[in-house]
Amino acid sequence: MKRILPISSILAALALGSAQAAEPTKAVAKPLHARGTVEISNIRGLIKVTGWERNMVAITGTLGADTKLVFEGSGNRMLVRAERIKTGNQGWLNWGGSGPNEDTTLQVHVPFSASLEIEAVSADVNVIGIKASDRLEVETVSGDSTLQAATDRLDISSVSGDASFSGAARRANFGSVSGDVQLRNIDGELSVETVSGRANIAASRLTQIDAGSVSGDLEFDVELVGNASVDVETMSGELTLTLPASLSATLNAKSFSGSLHADFPIEVIDQAGPGSSMRGKLGNGNARIELESFSGDIRVRKH
Repeated sequence: MKRILPISSILAALALGSAQAAEPTKAVAKPLHARGTVEISNIRGLIKVTGWERNMVAITGTLGADTKLVFEGSGNRMLVRAERIKTGNQGWLNWGGSGPNEDTTLQVHVPFSASLEIEAVSADVNVIGIKASDRLEVETVSGDSTLQAATDRLDISSVSGDASFSGAARRANFGSVSGDVQLRNIDGELSVETVSGRANIAASRLTQIDAGSVSGDLEFDVELVGNASVDVETMSGELTLTLPASLSATLNAKSFSGSLHADFPIEVIDQAGPGSSMRGKLGNGNARIELESFSGDIRVRKH
């Protein structure tokens, strides 16, 4: 028979990890449905989320000066937030003009199949042990995020922080101003939009790619499944698309001033005046690939 530890014993064990830190928060826990949603936010410091087999949310960590922990909700939805204790002069997001002076660390254990909605400003985000989630959403301003999870839907939004994801996701959406991204094991649909950040996507089987970049480079090393559709546009960023030698697709690519190269038997046409294009049909032409760049180079590689 599997022994079930009482909540008090679980919290005591979790608290040991932060007992040596300054101003540790009191360990707290509440029950949550196995497929419930946990909303977590922190302005400065760290958010660390770990999936476990228990149907409860447990919190440990440390709080910065003038910061309190808000832990609300029950049943299917829970809120975890590091919130500044209100004073007479509140600024953006209820923080004083320059924000908190000290880091806050939130260490949150959640059911491994829970959905997550995470918001961070200058806090890093670390997620591990999520195995069967419906949704994983992460929004950061300047913090980095490292995610290891299995989820049906992945949404990452970053202003200047870097992001990496490994595990498994059926649908992934990523948007960035200047942060870099590395995505692995996307099995289905992918959307990527960057301004100057570099995006690298590999080890994925995709039915749809919709991507765009202003000056950031886009790198794809993927497999296209069935009648996949690929639409990628860049302004000045370079585009590299690496595909299996057995590719079956129709491909059209054009650039105003960038160079075009393909390892596959695809004709490159230099038009009169600025601009060049390449097009061709490979195999039965199942997938549709449309690539366009203003001044960035386009390379279609074979592996």
